[in-house]
Amino acid sequence: MPQLDIHVDKDDFTAARSAALAISQRITSYGALPILFLVSGGSPLEILTHLSADGFNGRVTVGVSDERYSIDPAVNNFAQMVDTSWYKRIVVAGVRSIDTRPVAGETVEGAGRRFDTALKEWKQENPTGKVIITQGIGLDGHTAGMMPYPEDERMFGFLFDNPDVWAVGYDAKGKNKYPLRVTTTLPFLRMVDDSILYVCGEEKKKALVYALEAPGSFTPDRKDSEHLGALVAVPARIIHDMPHCLLYTDLTVDTLK
Repeated sequence: MPQLDIHVDKDDFTAARSAALAISQRITSYGALPILFLVSGGSPLEILTHLSADGFNGRVTVGVSDERYSIDPAVNNFAQMVDTSWYKRIVVAGVRSIDTRPVAGETVEGAGRRFDTALKEWKQENPTGKVIITQGIGLDGHTAGMMPYPEDERMFGFLFDNPDVWAVGYDAKGKNKYPLRVTTTLPFLRMVDDSILYVCGEEKKKALVYALEAPGSFTPDRKDSEHLGALVAVPARIIHDMPHCLLYTDLTVDTLK
């Protein structure tokens, strides 16, 4: 049964600190089990400034859950993570990484296949391992790198809801400032053990309210494609299908109703 826990803090700094503490507690709670820890780009990267390196050792593999496919280190999410003091500390402790930075001659679709293979290989090698991610919600309701496609539900299903595909690379032209994306998909997110959802700022209120509404469902032949209950319009609604989400926000509970 999916579980969503909401934690309201006074500001984004405190929410990021609380989220970091929750990650540390989850890492500790899994004892010696292998862990895959994937970091979302955008505002959830702020959590890393508060995250302890304790518990991040050779049993842990780290990476990003969504990638801006760019050679610019100021744009690429993995490159931004690598540049943090937290990452520099955990590398010394022996963690392994799934590197999603572009490879020479590789297309964004090829990068998606490479990431998909890496995730499946990790799971095959660590069948009892646990997956922890950070997660955000965009102003348009996207989460990870999955953009809304209310105008093309079949495309949405093809890209993000193929049960055999855990990561995909695609061109979200016209959807985002950074259109070349490599992202984990809905089937992968449904297998995540713990998601630390970080959503702060009054500008995120509308998107968060839509994401928290009573669950809807996605089917390829929906006629009400503009209905906000559909994943195709608000991909962040996947949180209702995930085993355990902990939301950290500076928006009041009344605001979320």
